[in-house]
Amino acid sequence: MISGKCSIRKFLKSMYDEAAFLDTESEIDYGVAYTEYEAKVEKFARPIWEICWDSNASDFLVEEIRVRIADYCCPTSVRYWGKMDDYSQIAVEILPIALFLYNKREQTWDKYTEEEQDYIAKWFLQINEINLPDNNWLFFRVLTNLIFFFFKKVESPRISCVREFEKIEQMYVGNGWYSDGLTRQRDYYVAFAIHYYSLIYARLAKCEDMQRSKKFIERAKLFANEYIYWFSEDGSTVPFGRSLIYRFAANAFWGALVWVGVDTELSVSEIKGIIFRNFRWWEEKQISRNGKLSLGYVYPNSFMTEEYNSQFSPLWCLKSAIILDLPEDHLFWHESEANLPELDPIRLQSEAGIFVSRNKESVMLFSIDQRSEYDILNSAAKYEKFVYSNISGFSVQRDINKLANTGGDSSLTISLDNHVFINRGRAELIACNEEYILTRWEPFGKTKQMQIYSYIIPGNPFHVRIHQVKSSELLYVYDNGFSVDRTDIVQTRKNPPGNEVVLGSIYDSVARAVRLGDECLDVQAAPNCNILFPNSSFPSVKNIVYPGCTTIINVFGLTKQTEEENKYPDVRYCKRKEALVIIGNKKIKVPLQYYVDKRIENMNVFKGKIKRKMQNMLMK
Repeated sequence: MISGKCSIRKFLKSMYDEAAFLDTESEIDYGVAYTEYEAKVEKFARPIWEICWDSNASDFLVEEIRVRIADYCCPTSVRYWGKMDDYSQIAVEILPIALFLYNKREQTWDKYTEEEQDYIAKWFLQINEINLPDNNWLFFRVLTNLIFFFFKKVESPRISCVREFEKIEQMYVGNGWYSDGLTRQRDYYVAFAIHYYSLIYARLAKCEDMQRSKKFIERAKLFANEYIYWFSEDGSTVPFGRSLIYRFAANAFWGALVWVGVDTELSVSEIKGIIFRNFRWWEEKQISRNGKLSLGYVYPNSFMTEEYNSQFSPLWCLKSAIILDLPEDHLFWHESEANLPELDPIRLQSEAGIFVSRNKESVMLFSIDQRSEYDILNSAAKYEKFVYSNISGFSVQRDINKLANTGGDSSLTISLDNHVFINRGRAELIACNEEYILTRWEPFGKTKQMQIYSYIIPGNPFHVRIHQVKSSELLYVYDNGFSVDRTDIVQTRKNPPGNEVVLGSIYDSVARAVRLGDECLDVQAAPNCNILFPNSSFPSVKNIVYPGCTTIINVFGLTKQTEEENKYPDVRYCKRKEALVIIGNKKIKVPLQYYVDKRIENMNVFKGKIKRKMQNMLMK
């Protein structure tokens, strides 16, 4: 079990096979969006994230890597890596190699001949001649230039990377948060990429670029106060966003804080607790076998990956090895672990587009205005569900022709014919405050007269959803709850009087319909949809919406204690444009978008029944 520096080193080294990563000639047997040549560079570079920080890395391994770097960068070598192209994946992979040369300078850079140093620098500095996306990749250019500035091969990035720093400033949205490019994404890249790189810059350039280094540190301190809300007491984080195959890279930010010596509101003991508990949570998952880290999250699952994931991509998690650079006598290794400090049960992170709701056992992130502008695989599932939980994970879509295959947990799924299903995505934020989130979704754009206004009233363990559906045609609406591990379900309870379904597992996933007549379902999802559970189920409330305006009100929960059944939110729907929601001691008035007279709603139901009877008569 992870308890100190040696056990962390052992755990991180178990993620890769030293002999295999040095063998860059073997074939790549997994499809990826970039070339096989780029994937081979990635295969060599990613384990170096651990080696470059490991102060006890073996002399043999360091020397072997040093020789290979010279060989790969030599233009006359048969193994020469060659020219770097615009937007090449290689631009991502050169940073750990450059840090390796810097951190182990006496063993590596200083042992090269002047000629070798020249052609190595020339190869690395190709990054100045290519186009890069204006996102976290800009730091690869900045930090590469900084390292080779120290090697006296290029001018300071303070002078040469003015444009890059300007773009990075444009990504800063306040209170410690960045966007990863000019997008609405606020995910783990803010922590393990942008802040991680900016903290490395802050320490290395503290004399060369003092003012910017101080600014990066101040922003990291602000971010720490927010990012801590994404971690649970048991060490897990909330699965959310892209690149979750990087797993415990999520704790690399905390290691970087300690490595730089940032004085935050958190004690060293509290930061140590966050890091160690996260490592131990992953240690139990057995995600690496025979020195090969799997593609997936807690189990091998290629359905949740992105197009830029190769079989070596998960080794980005080794960025968390930065704490291995702390000397044995550092305070971090001798302080005891502390629990998380007392945190607010509700936290609106408006800059992040996230509403956090916590209790002792679970963390829920309610997505406010998140969206992946890159259109990655399953982007709506990763950013645009109503809520994400460290207990239930989330599911990705495998097919559109069956509700069980849609991966629609914690989201809204609609269908015109009950055969082809569409999950909610690209909804527009209308309003957000500390009481509710309001979005508008037009599933078919302007081609059909259909709008769905969704009011989410956050809470933990229960939250309320109010949907107002305006449709010109018949519509099947499925409002879906939290996933649970199907193999752990002890019982499924349906309570017709309360119009409720409870999937009884280690945690109960609850769906309760406020409207009488709506049907509650137990949806047994297709295998490998959910990123936490190979076999999962989620509750759903089925609503049949007839042409006109319809209001749907449902309650969803994820609870471990049966006595919490008595703590269901109370929802009172008024005929005026308002609903009253009572959660705990809070009374929340929700101003509704449409006024729906019950007589009109009942008339629509009546018309629907007549229509179905006529259809049945014609069929006969």
